[in-house]
Amino acid sequence: MADDTVTLHPHQHGKLGNTHVEVLSDHVAVVAGDLHPMADGEQYTFARAGIRVTRQGDEYTFSKAA
Repeated sequence: MADDTVTLHPHQHGKLGNTHVEVLSDHVAVVAGDLHPMADGEQYTFARAGIRVTRQGDEYTFSKAA
């Protein structure tokens, strides 16, 4: 796993650099306390943290936004 990417599933949490990332059971992505409900196939950027998350089924990939 690269330092600039974290892949999680519902009920999991981790860190991307120093930033806490998490996926809640109801398909809500969390980055540094900010929440966003995710639809399957959706990509969303948490602007404040500069982190993008992409959902494919139950797999959520968090990465540093370019």
